[in-house]
Amino acid sequence: MHFEPHATLGWVIGNLGGGDRRLRNYCVLGAVLPDIDAAAYLFGPEAYRDWHHTFGHNVFLWAAFVGWVTWTYRSYRAPILSGLSFGSHLLTDALLSGWRQYLFWPFSSTGYILPGAVGLEAPVNYW
Repeated sequence: MHFEPHATLGWVIGNLGGGDRRLRNYCVLGAVLPDIDAAAYLFGPEAYRDWHHTFGHNVFLWAAFVGWVTWTYRSYRAPILSGLSFGSHLLTDALLSGWRQYLFWPFSSTGYILPGAVGLEAPVNYW
C-alpha cells in the first residue's frame, strides 16, 4: 500500500477519537511510521529490498509507539487509537503490498505474508 492511503486511514482512525486534532495527528503518524524502514532506499535498491519491512514493520516499534503516545497523551483513547493506526499499516501491507513482513525482527528473520495477499500492482492499489 502507498503512503497516502496509510495516512488517510490513520486520519480516519484518529477521527474516532472525537475530533481531537492532537490525537488525530498521532494516529496519522502511527499509520505512516512503519515506513521509516523505507529510508534504506538511500543506500540503493538492494538495501531497500533487504531492509524494507524489517525495523519499521515489527511489533517492537508498534509497542514503543503506543507506549510513547499513551504516556504523552495520557488518555484511555490514546493506546486504542494509536495501536489501531499502527496496526492498520501492518495489516494493509500484509494484504495489499505483496511484501513479507518481519514482525519479530531483529529476533527472528521469519517473514510473514497473508494468504491471498496481492502486490502493489493490483488494481485495488490504484483505486
